[in-house]
Amino acid sequence: MLFTLDQILGLDGTLDDAPGPDTPRERFRGFVRDSVGAIGAARYYVEACTTNKGPQYDHALQDLVNHKGAVIGFDVEFGRYKGVKDQWDDEEGPNPYLALPRMDMFTYEMGKEAVVYAEDGEFNGFSLTEFFRAKKINPSSGATSTGAYAFERPDDVSEFLEILRGKLSDQMKSLVVGGK
Repeated sequence: MLFTLDQILGLDGTLDDAPGPDTPRERFRGFVRDSVGAIGAARYYVEACTTNKGPQYDHALQDLVNHKGAVIGFDVEFGRYKGVKDQWDDEEGPNPYLALPRMDMFTYEMGKEAVVYAEDGEFNGFSLTEFFRAKKINPSSGATSTGAYAFERPDDVSEFLEILRGKLSDQMKSLVVGGK
């Protein structure tokens, strides 16, 4: 029986960074580890997180993404939900998190043409990391802010983003879906 995310979160309690082995955070992570192995179940819970708003859903999504990363073989360490960067104790030494950029996660629903394009099998092994590779504009600069890097394939990236938006150029339409 598949429980709804709201049912699980209601039983576990508020997901926060409270310490201890029997906290809502650790109970939820235990449930995810022990009960969310199937891709369908993971997708169901992830969709529930992305269609609802609030810290509870954000924290659940973070744990679900970490869990799926571990399932597919990544070395994942479940950590705090937030605040490490801003709550560092200076007595522990220099804050190693200060240099890290902020990370915002978004989901996209691909346009119909993009789904056809992706499912034809030609792009098995496609790597977003390689596709979106960027190089530093001024290698000797220590800057990491907006504008410090440029995509190595800016035209392809722009075309890809148009596909995500469900918009294709006439040239791409003819390549992807035969001008349909």
